[in-house]
Amino acid sequence: MAEHRRRRARLVAREIAAAHGPVLVVEDCDIRTWYRLWGKRLSQTTPGMLISALKVECEAAGGRLVRASTWSTALSQHCLCGERVKKTLRDREHRCIACGLAGKRDLVSAAPAAFVRFTNVDDPKTAYLDTTASRRATDRLCTSAGRSAGRVNHTEPEHLSGCWSRGSPTATPRDLCSPNRRTAEPSNPG
Repeated sequence: MAEHRRRRARLVAREIAAAHGPVLVVEDCDIRTWYRLWGKRLSQTTPGMLISALKVECEAAGGRLVRASTWSTALSQHCLCGERVKKTLRDREHRCIACGLAGKRDLVSAAPAAFVRFTNVDDPKTAYLDTTASRRATDRLCTSAGRSAGRVNHTEPEHLSGCWSRGSPTATPRDLCSPNRRTAEPSNPG
């Protein structure tokens, strides 16, 4: 069973690195706290193994796994438009009043990680969210999606996945990040 979990973690890590490039940002969380909260249910997902596998995969591809403080970035409390959207831990849905984006909290909070910057990349506490870059990227994505689809509906979760998916005719996070943040190959348009 343990070998199956390790193999699964390596496979998922390989897929994540292939889809998002060899430089990844993860929140600097204490996984032991998660185990105290969710116990055996968490052993099915093995987040510690996944993070270790991601680190190995990123380094093998010439990149790096970087940890960002949850306190200074508050990724789950921000929308892609840069607006702060306060939620409790029980709130599993994201709904932004400013731009209208709605979706699953975890999916929406993963996207702003592309806009995390550091004053010292080795210190997670120096991480901050570049909301100006996030806002510009969102405007660019929505403009592009509106041109290609004829309309933009921020309230549909598909809007988020459609704009950010690989092979989409719209911009990808790789296009929107500064060159020194991502070292992945250029995206393959359509």
